[in-house]
Amino acid sequence: MFLGVAVAAIALRSLLGAYLPGRAFEHGLFGLALLVTPPGFHAQILGQWAFLFLGAVAAGVLALRADRPVRAGVLSLAFLLKPQLFVFTAIRFFTHRRIAPVGLAAGAAVIGLSTALFPHWITAWLTDVGPVRIVRSASVLVALGDIFGPVGVTAGYALILAGAFVATRFGVRGDASLAVWLALSSAGAI
Repeated sequence: MFLGVAVAAIALRSLLGAYLPGRAFEHGLFGLALLVTPPGFHAQILGQWAFLFLGAVAAGVLALRADRPVRAGVLSLAFLLKPQLFVFTAIRFFTHRRIAPVGLAAGAAVIGLSTALFPHWITAWLTDVGPVRIVRSASVLVALGDIFGPVGVTAGYALILAGAFVATRFGVRGDASLAVWLALSSAGAI
């Protein structure tokens, strides 16, 4: 918990320093939001990965901003920890011609090494974890399905597609594009 909060605080400070330099009031508000909002509080209490993800994504964003695509590609390995949360972030990151090869090669190496060390992990996940997690995941699809039934699931997919369409209107370069694709990853987690 302490490591996660420290990583998130450093990441937030770095982002604010890059995007809102010298704005102490806004820095204070974002710091407060990081720790006392319900998602931040739950991430602290439940020991979720959210703070470490914030650190990895923030470092990736700053690496993109500094034109360090290899560093951003390596940092995209964090997406493998919960890939359903980073589908659209990965799309945005990997549109950069120099990030894609590094990120994909590093991801393939991690998957290959884990399969070499634990050859039955894929089968175990597909039989024991996948069916349970995929059906009852915390996503807009499941929430709308619970409320409206099959029509809600269809509406959820339509919302995600509409979000992807809106995100494409921002292109695949620049800060606004990155912000939209990151937000879509959270809202459209599959």
